[in-house]
Amino acid sequence: MHVRSRAEILRFFDGFDLVDPGLVFLPEWRPDSPAAASGDPASFGNLVGAGPRPLDLNRTCGPTVKGMTFTPGELEYLASQRLGRLATAQPDGTLQVSPVGFRYNPGAGTIDIGGYNMSASRKFRNVADNGRVAFVVDDVASVQPWRVRCLEVRGRAEAIGVPGGTTADVDGSIIRIHPQRIISFGIEELDTEPHLLTSHNRNVADNG
Repeated sequence: MHVRSRAEILRFFDGFDLVDPGLVFLPEWRPDSPAAASGDPASFGNLVGAGPRPLDLNRTCGPTVKGMTFTPGELEYLASQRLGRLATAQPDGTLQVSPVGFRYNPGAGTIDIGGYNMSASRKFRNVADNGRVAFVVDDVASVQPWRVRCLEVRGRAEAIGVPGGTTADVDGSIIRIHPQRIISFGIEELDTEPHLLTSHNRNVADNG
């Protein structure tokens, strides 16, 4: 049996932001507990640590699909919906979700998001700062039986002050999303029982 050292255990926390008091023996997490007062914390033998992993909205896995970004069924679904939700990351890492209008831009293969006074919005500045976004369109197609549909897009975004070739029905600035990963659920399997539906996940080539 190999007993790992503190340094070896600490490697398991690579990528996590350890919170105080860090990686310590169990009683040191509760220094006022009876266990901590009973003797040497190291005698308990267990090192404990905790911390969140920073969220990467653009993390992808699996094969990359080249060619058309969305399937015909997905494009039909997007055209039928008027509202989506856009997640952006503020400079301090705080996440923000905003309801937005959107249009698919067939020329660029992007999702274009416009709006009143867009360039002054927090989401526009978030995108200008780091370009990290996730976007979702979903609805409840049926209550009896319960059937939901969802299309999630993760990718790279641009904050464009003077758009060219935009399909947004507004003047001025837009956020343009270049899809890199698409997660589709319940959109093209209309004859499948709801409880048998599975998500279809794929990476797509960034044409930008």
